Amino acid sequence: MKEVRTMEQILKRNSVKQPFRALEKRVRNLIYKPFVEWYTSRESSYKYRDIHVKVKPGVFHPRFFSSTGFLLEFFEFINFNRKKVLEIGSGSGLISIFTANEGANVTAIDICPLAVENTNLNVVSNQDKISLCGGNVTVLQSNLFENVPAGIFDLLILNPPFYQGDAKKPGDHAWYAGKDMEYFEELFSKCRNYMGRDSEMYMVLSEDCNFSKIFEIAKKNAVLIKAVAVKQFITENLYIFKITIPT
Repeated sequence: MKEVRTMEQILKRNSVKQPFRALEKRVRNLIYKPFVEWYTSRESSYKYRDIHVKVKPGVFHPRFFSSTGFLLEFFEFINFNRKKVLEIGSGSGLISIFTANEGANVTAIDICPLAVENTNLNVVSNQDKISLCGGNVTVLQSNLFENVPAGIFDLLILNPPFYQGDAKKPGDHAWYAGKDMEYFEELFSKCRNYMGRDSEMYMVLSEDCNFSKIFEIAKKNAVLIKAVAVKQFITENLYIFKITIPT
């Protein structure tokens, strides 16, 4: 991991890199994207440490998108034992299973029925280890907090959609946050109902996103957002942010 930048430095780098990122994305779309689409068009397997998961077509794949691996690397330094965890957008369920294997009581949610099915499948196949470690995972279909039971979580985790635009099909919910970033409006306006004084939310974002808009929405909803880790993957920086509720 590299030295964490201030929010001002992140915004400055983001504005400077935009022309270069546009060129990088065009090259990636010509070469890398077709291979990923071909590979993820069928069910495949993935392993992280001693966790084996199946990834169904249309579900966010941890092999090809570095954000999942970055979160897992960061979480090696977090104590999950006996913590109440909410993963928002569970996808294959890998992160929920990892935290449960560290002794957490996890609620895993996703808006996409296929992702909910995929998470359930992998929770069942890893259930022996989860139980042995004293954790558990409850899986729910939910559009953000819509179907989450009332209560306070110690830790909230999300690898959110961050492209501006509307989802056209179920799989798009992993990528698009709405024309006016409505995803973050709802996230930051309602998260305080599930967070206490000591709760922390960890969110990973690529520098491809509109940081200015996201920071603006966070400020409007009076939540504190701070970059706590940064890592370069090929040509892009990924950032992990910690979100807390001021007392």
